[in-house]
Amino acid sequence: MKKVLALICSLILLVCGVSAFSACNADNSKDWDNIQAKGSLVVGCTIFKPITYQEGETWKGFDVELAQAVGEKLGLNVQFQIIEWGNKITELNSKNIDCIWNGMTISDELLDKTSVSVPYMKNRQVVIVRKADAEKYNAQDKLADARIVAETGSAGAAFGEEASSKFTPVKTQLDIFTNLTNNTADVGILDSVLAGFYLEEAAYDDLTMIDVGFAEEEYGIAFRKGSPVKDKVNEALQQLWTEGKVQEIGAKYGLTDSLIEIK
Repeated sequence: MKKVLALICSLILLVCGVSAFSACNADNSKDWDNIQAKGSLVVGCTIFKPITYQEGETWKGFDVELAQAVGEKLGLNVQFQIIEWGNKITELNSKNIDCIWNGMTISDELLDKTSVSVPYMKNRQVVIVRKADAEKYNAQDKLADARIVAETGSAGAAFGEEASSKFTPVKTQLDIFTNLTNNTADVGILDSVLAGFYLEEAAYDDLTMIDVGFAEEEYGIAFRKGSPVKDKVNEALQQLWTEGKVQEIGAKYGLTDSLIEIK
């Protein structure tokens, strides 16, 4: 019986491995033709102020307006689809979405498994804590015993896993704030762009942001590996920078200092 179970497990692992290999090595050279034919670009995202969010039925945010401006350049309607961030690459490779565009840190995993656009914004992971704990958790070497939370699949989660054995992934970046205000976590690790925006709200007046020296990051847009859509979007982004449109959108959302020149 044990031999049969071992054989079944081996077959499952083999199938999963082949599926993962096939997804990474699929022929995506027709992506642009397919997207042109349907006339729309489906963007995978999460709710992430001031990058991507909704007011009623209206989508708003820096990435939203930038994606819409790119869509106009390319003659495409842009549709936004909320995804679970931890499943973003699976959603992309299964073609439920055409790209991941949501204040996304360019990581080694993304570069390996997807085709990534030119970087367009700087970011840094920061710590948020209750103000009463600001001195207690104001350095990386003080985080080992902290109950840390960060969004599943995020750059913050990678730092959290390394920093503490008490790390817990949460579904969204907004869940970080809920855990801190409910005292079910001591430390949240998340993007400085989002942290700075939400900490302006009265509801989070007891929280504060601390820069503990995590490395600077860059945001990019992920497409299926080898997809020609990346080059089309890069070209549109370069045109929008030259025309000053990227800078205009950045100023609207208070992100001028975070922008990277798109050449």
